[in-house]
Amino acid sequence: MILDTKAKAPPPPYFSSSDGPRITPTLSNLPPHILLHIIYLTFPQSSLPDLPKLARQRKTLYWLSISLRLVDRTFYAACMHVLRSTHIPAYDQLVRAPYTSDPFPLLAPQVQTVNSSPYAPIPPSNQHQHQHASPLSTIQRETVVLDKFIALKVREDVLADESELHLERDEAYKDLFDHAQPRARLEDLREMEV
Repeated sequence: MILDTKAKAPPPPYFSSSDGPRITPTLSNLPPHILLHIIYLTFPQSSLPDLPKLARQRKTLYWLSISLRLVDRTFYAACMHVLRSTHIPAYDQLVRAPYTSDPFPLLAPQVQTVNSSPYAPIPPSNQHQHQHASPLSTIQRETVVLDKFIALKVREDVLADESELHLERDEAYKDLFDHAQPRARLEDLREMEV
C-alpha cells in the first residue's frame, strides 16, 4: 500500500489548546527542592591539585552571594537558603553575651492580603485573617544584619584564600555585633510585643 504523505493530516498535539497556555520550562520554574539540589551540585565534590576543596567551596559561596542570587526571586530564595544555613552557626557564635538572636522567628508578624491588587478592598470577613508571606518579604530587621554578615564573611574568606597577606578585619565584625545586631534584635522584640 502506498500512502501519499502530502494528503496525510499532521499528528495531533500532545496537549489541546483548551488546556491553557503552556509554560516554557526554565530553571526559575523548577520546584524549589530540585533547584536547591542543582545549587548544591555546584559545590566541588573533590579537590584539585592546585586548589583545596575548602577553598573551592568558599569561592562557590562567594559566587552564590555575588552573582547567582541576583538572577531572580527563585534563585535569591534558594541561594539565601544555602548561604544562611551555612553561616548561621558562625553568626550565633559572634552574638554578644547579654543579647539574643533569632533572625528567623516562627511567630513573626507577616501580613499579606488575599487580593492580588493592593488597591482592592478587603472583604469584611477577611479583614482580620493573616497569611504568612514569602520569606523574601520579611519584616525582621535581624535578618538584614545576618545577610550583611554573610556578605562580609564570604568576601573575607575568599580574600584570605587568595592571599596569605590578607588580614581579617575584626572591626567590621565588631561594628555588626556591637551596634547593628543588638539594635535590630531590640527593634524586632519591640515589634513582636506590639
